[in-house]
Amino acid sequence: MTSLNNRPKSRNKGSLGCLGGMKSFIDWIVDDFKTPHLVWIKLVFFCQSASMTVLYPYLNLHMKSLGISIQETAIINAVIPVLFIFTPPIAGFLADKIGNFRVLLSALTGTGGLISLLLLLVPIGRDISLYPDKLTWGLTCGAPGSRAQYQNLMVHGFNDDKCQVRPGSWENTTFTPGTCGYMCPTRSRLRVTPRFFEYKVVWPNRGGGFGITEIVDVVNLEKIEERKYHEPRMIDTSIFFPMNWTFQLNCDRIRSDDCIFNPVLSSKDDIEYHVQLSPLQLSMKQTTDHVHQEFMVSSIQHPEFRRPVSRTINCGSKSEIAQVVSTVSTGDRRLGGQFGKDIPQLIDTKLNDCTLTCLVNFEREAMCNNTSEPVSYSPVTTFWSYLGIRTVLGVLTASSLMMFEGAVMATIQELGGDYGLQRFVGNFGAIVFAPMGGFLIDTSSLNLSRTDFSPVLYVYLALKLIAAFLILFIRLDFKPPGEKILSNIKEIVKNAEVMVFLLMMMFAGIFWGYIEGFLFWYLDDLGASKLQMGWTVTVGMITSLPFLVFSGPITEILGHVNVIILGMLAYFVRLLGYSFIQNPSYVYPFESLEGFTMALMMTSAVTYVAKISTQTTIASVMGLMGSLFFGVGKGSGCLFGGLLMSYIGSMWTYRLFSVVAGACAVFYLLFQIFYIRPKRKKAGKSAQKSADHFKEAEERGENKDDVDTKNRIHDMHPRTSMIDRDEPAAAGQLANSHGSLLSINGPRSLTGGTRV
Repeated sequence: MTSLNNRPKSRNKGSLGCLGGMKSFIDWIVDDFKTPHLVWIKLVFFCQSASMTVLYPYLNLHMKSLGISIQETAIINAVIPVLFIFTPPIAGFLADKIGNFRVLLSALTGTGGLISLLLLLVPIGRDISLYPDKLTWGLTCGAPGSRAQYQNLMVHGFNDDKCQVRPGSWENTTFTPGTCGYMCPTRSRLRVTPRFFEYKVVWPNRGGGFGITEIVDVVNLEKIEERKYHEPRMIDTSIFFPMNWTFQLNCDRIRSDDCIFNPVLSSKDDIEYHVQLSPLQLSMKQTTDHVHQEFMVSSIQHPEFRRPVSRTINCGSKSEIAQVVSTVSTGDRRLGGQFGKDIPQLIDTKLNDCTLTCLVNFEREAMCNNTSEPVSYSPVTTFWSYLGIRTVLGVLTASSLMMFEGAVMATIQELGGDYGLQRFVGNFGAIVFAPMGGFLIDTSSLNLSRTDFSPVLYVYLALKLIAAFLILFIRLDFKPPGEKILSNIKEIVKNAEVMVFLLMMMFAGIFWGYIEGFLFWYLDDLGASKLQMGWTVTVGMITSLPFLVFSGPITEILGHVNVIILGMLAYFVRLLGYSFIQNPSYVYPFESLEGFTMALMMTSAVTYVAKISTQTTIASVMGLMGSLFFGVGKGSGCLFGGLLMSYIGSMWTYRLFSVVAGACAVFYLLFQIFYIRPKRKKAGKSAQKSADHFKEAEERGENKDDVDTKNRIHDMHPRTSMIDRDEPAAAGQLANSHGSLLSINGPRSLTGGTRV
């Protein structure tokens, strides 16, 4: 059977030297690209890798846009990785039963793409309703109902605005005048605003007690133009009848602080007043339950004023307590039978104690802590429907990818080729399509109030369908034999070195799971565009490529343990760095550490398994490592990371995880110094002692078998096993193991584990 690394051996190596080696390397790549069955495999890997990175990195943001909370997102992200632990047996069962499963594999791949479209049908569970940018409050001369001539201006908040006043915001703020009119209190809040046809404002008792009234204005609302500007509206428990006036202060030219409250005809000019307010706790009408925030105007400044006005204001004649007599419709009555004309039924109403009020506009962001209001629809339906679709999509995707990689591995072994080169070429799909997905989301959402994720779902579907079609051209008749992954669990548990290594891999999975699950969420909170987020995947992939190529020499120089410790330190720097960035562009240097945390560390971990395991435990250790990293670790990182974010925020969660990563690096280093090294040193002395005994026995002429029996214990040590003596052969055996392959090569492995 052909090896996985079918590189042509260089001819005349001695005469050509380095040029000969380079020529041989280039010839090997060219031959690989010319091999027909490998071309189809490369194209499928490209499409699969591209499809994963064009959609999966943005799914958390899609959940966020649907109103799924961060706790619910953490649960969904925790459930999906755990399913991957149980997916390998499903894939192995299907592979065993079907044998030549090319059509089934194609169907699973295409179905996964179609299922993804169901995400577009998930209803919005929660939404954010944005308040208007302008905060409209009422301004009066004195308290409502007061008849004093000179009073302070007062600003009245309205409950309908739901403004949570920002402490200290009233000390120095500005407003622009709006419409002035008469605010008439009612006994209670009206459920439906009456339909007015006409109203007139009356000043009673203008004749000094002789019962003379003065009609201020009459507004007829039959014309659309009049109704547009003078339509009365409900404000809390009052009805506001707008007049064609706006707020203005007329001040004496000599005594600039002697001013009169004199609303004038509306002007199109936006005049800005600077005011200093003093908060009061009053109610607009003691007979109602309308209690709201009120302010006294301590100082008011206009660009035309020579100095701020801080004295009481002459309220003027228009501030007289008024009555509003209105004509209101109570319904329609039909005249002339069934086909007659509907005419409104009108009655006259009178509202008393109406106060001249000018509506003024503040900047809501400057005055209020709340600029939006959460709206809840059906969050339970949204959560369970999204979880169900993601579960089906995850099982289909993981099963198809695992079956494909297992079959491709066997096919390459049978027909020739280099598995790593196929994956290397496929990774360029992730490099190209990750930022493309972000660009498509940004461009399609420019003129929309909500982020549109449909383009990446359609691209994902197209890539999946293309991959499903290309699979039909690949010969997938071979599959490696299955193995029982947990058949030697007792022997593994007794090995402290293996157990601590698996613990480190689980923590690495936790760190990776949290980063992959919530980095985009964090960047979105920082205001990053989707394109910027996509580039993080590309940066991570590009920086990982050299480590994938040169992981072997680097590991030989540094050693497996040191590489794992270096990976933990890289996680420490990466997580800590995320917590301090304020500009999303600063994320890229920390993303470049992906080469250390995933490419180099995980590649070294795979070969380290061969170093610390025996022939009987190697597949089991590899299966456990894959389950702990991609399943338990990633799921725990998503779950606990998301829950911590909801309580202590993103920055402190990243810092907490960075401390744990640093502690893991220190612990693993101390474990190697104080346990592994003394143990190996002791084992080496025992081996040397056995060798000396054997030599003495030979000199005395003892039976060789007796000496071997005495020293059998030393031959059972993992580092003196066949794997330690022939590590490349063991790694090859590991790659050929069907069970370990299905356990470790989930959909995340297609892109080197980059936010997929």
